[in-house]
Amino acid sequence: MNRLANIENELKNQQDKIIFLKKEMGEHYALLETLLQNAISQTNLHPTLVLDFFIHQSRIYQLEQKHL
Repeated sequence: MNRLANIENELKNQQDKIIFLKKEMGEHYALLETLLQNAISQTNLHPTLVLDFFIHQSRIYQLEQKHL
């Protein structure tokens, strides 16, 4: 696979994780996203940090579900 295909694959995997987390959290996802974006906007942190947080949380949640 070439580099572009690898990047596209990773992006799709991340989007799938976010979709999964949105389904699991329901309306709480939007509230948490807003709170995080507001907090990050008051700092010098990059806005994609919110996306990174949700991807990380999704991975943790999926791992926890495997061990229940």
